[in-house]
Amino acid sequence: MFAANKQLDTARKVLDQAVVGRGTVAPDIRSRITLDAANLSLYDKPPGGYTRGLELLDNDTLKYDPKGALHILRACANGQRYRHLESDLNDAGKANIRQLVLDDLKRGLSVNPENQKW
Repeated sequence: MFAANKQLDTARKVLDQAVVGRGTVAPDIRSRITLDAANLSLYDKPPGGYTRGLELLDNDTLKYDPKGALHILRACANGQRYRHLESDLNDAGKANIRQLVLDDLKRGLSVNPENQKW
């Protein structure tokens, strides 16, 4: 709600507090907190934004992703990482990140084809 109203600082403060407690809530609530916090982080300048997003979107968190949206966000974070590091990566490093992006996109789209709208 705060982010949608361009109150990004307030959104960050609220989400930072929610992220601290996300390990103590039900998986669906944890998923929603992560979605909001990771999505907001991707608007920050690299490398901070995608780094924070990838920290939030770890494999344990993505075990519960009934709508596939967390996988799509992680693909976006890795896409930002790729663009930011592209000139410093060798071919194997580039291929590795591209594969991570593709794997997450496939997962997110297979769970919910509506994610194509993103």
